[in-house]
Amino acid sequence: MKKYILKIFLLALIMLGLGTIKCQARIYTNDPTVNSGGTVTVTVTSQETVGAYTVEISSNSGVTFTGVSGPSGVTTQRKGTNGITGITTTGTNTLAYYTFSVPTVTSDTTYQVVFASSDMADVNLGTVASSTATATITVKAPTQQSNPTPSTKPSPTPVTLTFSNASGTMYTTGSVRFRSYYDTSDNNNIIQTLSKGTEVTITGKSSDNKWYRVKYGGKTGYISSDYLTSTKPETPPSAEPSTQPSAEPEEQKSNDSSLKSLSINGVEITPEFDSKVFNYDANILDTTVTQVEVLAEVNDEKAKYEIIGNTDLKNGENIISVAVTAEDGTVSRYDIKLIIGVIETASPEQTPVATQTTNQNQLSKKQIAIIAGIAIVALLVIILLIRHFRKNDDIDFGETDYSFLKNDEAIQNKEKEQEKDKKQEFLDGFDNNDDDDGRKKGGKHF
Repeated sequence: MKKYILKIFLLALIMLGLGTIKCQARIYTNDPTVNSGGTVTVTVTSQETVGAYTVEISSNSGVTFTGVSGPSGVTTQRKGTNGITGITTTGTNTLAYYTFSVPTVTSDTTYQVVFASSDMADVNLGTVASSTATATITVKAPTQQSNPTPSTKPSPTPVTLTFSNASGTMYTTGSVRFRSYYDTSDNNNIIQTLSKGTEVTITGKSSDNKWYRVKYGGKTGYISSDYLTSTKPETPPSAEPSTQPSAEPEEQKSNDSSLKSLSINGVEITPEFDSKVFNYDANILDTTVTQVEVLAEVNDEKAKYEIIGNTDLKNGENIISVAVTAEDGTVSRYDIKLIIGVIETASPEQTPVATQTTNQNQLSKKQIAIIAGIAIVALLVIILLIRHFRKNDDIDFGETDYSFLKNDEAIQNKEKEQEKDKKQEFLDGFDNNDDDDGRKKGGKHF
């Protein structure tokens, strides 16, 4: 009997342990690929939806950490040099966006960045176990050009234009290309480059007024209308026009879409501005602020920028973006997460710790339900086993007093026998008293 009861309690303890095991939430990352010397973003994600967390970099050998930000809807705060702490009442799987600058390489190279999570909790204040994840960043080396023999490609066919007949004499306003076809995307159609003031004969004009069909040196070709004038220059060209194509400055465009500086007037942004860092944080306690002045300066004077989201600000989180467009159309975006007012929730650094402490001192509702269920099942099993063994006569109770397990009827019979014996003893004693009295009176007893 003792062995059966011991087994039942061991089984209950095992089930209790299984019911109170912490939830596991393994974090994982993407494995991005980036060109040599570029900037790359690594996203850290949790398999389980969490309400509070901290993520930090354990190692990032070979690449340079430039910034970190949290997802939209999560209140975040920087922790240490490269960590971030987040809290949300609705839960999130995305934890952080980390940016790194990679070195210049001559061959494809991979680098590994190890992230570690801590102070993890779900939205119901349940403890979530910490874990680590490794991101593999592949840096692609520049393609090596081996000076191949130029191949003759057929000129691409642009949109066909209609030319009406025209006549007259015009002059070039600068160094301009005399083409066999009205298409500036193909340098194979260049007949030659004409110098400023070269006289040409007009034979036609396009329907969109952008091209002239001209004759020069016995050849018919096309010149952009932007480079021709009917006014004869005062000084004739001093040299014969070159027969070799020359580069057109207007076609060489910069791809620099970076900022030289970025700030909010009267408000500090973190981290300190760096043209290679694209995410920043700022905070204003005054809840009456509805707009801010964003100050930006581009590195390339030919680049343009647009500020988005610095007006109609609301209390809480606001995203201000500065979109920079390079001369060739390349676009970069700098984001500032601006918090208006004081966040009423506990600070992100404190909340996960408090959550962890709370859950160490008290069980969640789910765990309490599991424990209660296990206890009820164990109690029922013990009762059924006791009732089963009470019906069997071959139980060896040993020296221990298990009289409470005897049959109720047997106990009652024993009590009746004892009562009967007591009555008999009383009657016997009464008879003995009568005999003594008789001897005292008559000396004899009949």
